[in-house]
Amino acid sequence: RRVHGDTFANIRFESLSKGMWCATIFRFRKAILAFAIVSTIGLAVYASGAVENLAEEGFFSENSESYKILKESGKKFVAPLADYTAILEHDVWNVTSPEFLAAFEDFKAAILRLPLHSIASPAYPHEFVASEDSKKMYVTFRKENGAPAVTAADLHNAMFGVPLTATFGGWLLEVKEVKELIMVDLAYAELATLPVIIFFLILAFQGLVAFLPSLLIAFICTVWSLVAIRLTNMATPMSGFTFNVITTMGMGLAVDYSLFVILRFREERLKFPKHDIRFVMERVMVTSGRTVFFSAVTVAISLTGTFFFHAYYIYSMGFAMILVVFFAAAASLTVLPAILFIFDSKVFVWPLSDIFDKIFRRNNRKKTREIPTIIKAIEFTSDTPKHPLSDVNRGWWYRTTILSMRFAIPLCTVIIAGLIALLYVFFSKVKWGCFSPVTLPSTSPTRYVYETLQNEFPMFGRSQLSVFIQTDTSRGVWREKFLRDLDEFATNIENFDSVLSVSCLVRISQNKTIDQYVTEYESYRTQPDLSSNLRDPFYLTNMDDITFVNLALSKEEHSKASVKVLEYTRKLLKKSFLDSDGNSYLIKTGVTGMIALSHDQQQDVLEQAPKCFAVTIIAVYILLLVMTGSVILPLKAIFVGILSISASLGVVVLVFQEGIGSDVLHFTSPGFTDGLQLIFIAFLAFGMSMDYELFIIGRIQEYYERAPNTRIAVACGMQGSARSVTMAAIVLAVVTGAFISTRTGTLKLIGLGVALSVIVDVTIVRAFLVPGMMEIMGNLNWWSPAWLKRWIVLVNLKEKLVEEPAPEQRPPIEIEVMRCDETPFWM
Repeated sequence: RRVHGDTFANIRFESLSKGMWCATIFRFRKAILAFAIVSTIGLAVYASGAVENLAEEGFFSENSESYKILKESGKKFVAPLADYTAILEHDVWNVTSPEFLAAFEDFKAAILRLPLHSIASPAYPHEFVASEDSKKMYVTFRKENGAPAVTAADLHNAMFGVPLTATFGGWLLEVKEVKELIMVDLAYAELATLPVIIFFLILAFQGLVAFLPSLLIAFICTVWSLVAIRLTNMATPMSGFTFNVITTMGMGLAVDYSLFVILRFREERLKFPKHDIRFVMERVMVTSGRTVFFSAVTVAISLTGTFFFHAYYIYSMGFAMILVVFFAAAASLTVLPAILFIFDSKVFVWPLSDIFDKIFRRNNRKKTREIPTIIKAIEFTSDTPKHPLSDVNRGWWYRTTILSMRFAIPLCTVIIAGLIALLYVFFSKVKWGCFSPVTLPSTSPTRYVYETLQNEFPMFGRSQLSVFIQTDTSRGVWREKFLRDLDEFATNIENFDSVLSVSCLVRISQNKTIDQYVTEYESYRTQPDLSSNLRDPFYLTNMDDITFVNLALSKEEHSKASVKVLEYTRKLLKKSFLDSDGNSYLIKTGVTGMIALSHDQQQDVLEQAPKCFAVTIIAVYILLLVMTGSVILPLKAIFVGILSISASLGVVVLVFQEGIGSDVLHFTSPGFTDGLQLIFIAFLAFGMSMDYELFIIGRIQEYYERAPNTRIAVACGMQGSARSVTMAAIVLAVVTGAFISTRTGTLKLIGLGVALSVIVDVTIVRAFLVPGMMEIMGNLNWWSPAWLKRWIVLVNLKEKLVEEPAPEQRPPIEIEVMRCDETPFWM
């Protein structure tokens, strides 16, 4: 149908689905709103329990050799990556004293009352399990298979009556502590930032009431996403950190989408105060609603790249974000229109402009801009031509954009050079690693255990590797052939750089020769009750065909020297333990430990990243092509999105790896960057970059179709959308920036990376780089082959604008003009 009296553009609503969508929502508006509120409140209780059943692992590549060996070795013996580690000490006794050893027996009895097993005995070798001053001992143990995780409180309660001081750490306690710290810190951070968020929401929506629907949308989005995560966790493990992502990002994206819908509804309602609300809402759905839909699909497609990686921490985080995007967009396109249908213009009561006028007594502040309330019988003739964009407000964003486009080439050159420099910093300095306890607070007990092992147990080394060996049962690990091959294997590794010590069956004591070991282990056949020394679970298991070799290294886990030791060990395994025919008689071998896990994770990222980024970019390009109808604009959007990511990645490496500003942010740099967090930041930042690109380009394209002048269209589009995009980005930056206030370095990294990326994207990139590039390319921005244009129109993927009737053919109309100040009160 043709819309008369519209100074914006006469839109042909050829998409029947939009009309039916609005009509359906209008018909059931009260039922939709009631169902949304009641169901969300009812499911909130179920959603609150989602965090209890979420997994606490998933940081490593599940299909890597190191991870598989780690999981299998945990069922057989205690490896250095044990579930729990305890530092035992006494003020007076040393670890070799009879009193300490007697107390240790009490400790073992107490710990074994819990669902734990495989406690390493200190009977030997003291130089391995004792500290340098012999005042401390470390003990490792695992939980029983299928048993629930034991908490630190359970361990301390079990120690009642044991005359030793115990500090507990280990992988499970580290993850548990991180989750608890994040839950507590984020709760305080969200409460602290809530007034700031509400303040910016009031500024964004320009009223004391208009922002309330966005809070309802955020509540609905968060609850339904948590319910979906909890249900998904029944089928496949989901990381416990998805709970925190949903509760924080749900607010940001819900405000993002609802802001564009509500402000567009306000704009259209002011233009058409006498028209039926269904007509106004159809215009909102055709413009902002369509953009919200494409934006949500684009962000979701960007996040699907996380599914290529094999660590379920990263793909569960991506899945959680996709759920947030889906429910935020769905609620913004169903529940929010229902609210606007019910309350209409009442949503905009108590506008800020009126409140500030009353406070500062500025009743005559904008009298010169006021228009008489009723303009009757306006006749347009051919003698009074009117520019298609004469009704657009030339505000601050318009003037700034025009000014920046006058200096497009130097501005774009400087900005692109700066962002590329940060991208170079990232690729030249980044060192991949996994989570490290040093990113926890200095008072953390698990961090104390980790640093004590590093600093006070010289034989423990700065990092460790564990070699898993399973031989043929007929050649048990006590046989002479295997023991001599094991001795040769250990000798070759000992001679390699950065290796401090090698511990295995033939390295228990430095005073024994290989012949003595052969004789001693040979007695196992006739002595089933082998002495405790030979049955120590560090080296020998209940399965006589399995053992392992432990390597203590002098370099950190992420160093190149440690990686060289890992690669050499894997190559040496293939050349050792050969039979008379030159073939290996081992059934299964593998290397695990934090070095191997981190290296394998990095290799998985490097292997999967090109594929996932290629698929993501191609999918996003096709989607943007469908929305804009241009071949060039999607390429420009992807290029700009990659540049905006580079800023955050470069700064993250400088801060969290190089330690610049660590004193200000109150964390200890581990000397490397967590690769999984970088992947998550990159995908999320790219998705949000495409999100803001769509909202701005969509508005620019509307004005370009009215008047095909690129410079004017860009300036008008920025005036109409930049303020909304900026306010939405500020809210998202405040929400994610709250992560920086937490006590864990991992969450600080995510908070700084995402917040910085969003701020850079909507300021430097969107305000200056995008207009400058569009000015340089001119009409080339909108080019596409003729066949592509016909195809898009044929399948109605893009709303078409039709020409307005000639001025002399337009009938006289009566318009009620309301006071409309699109410029914020502070500009």
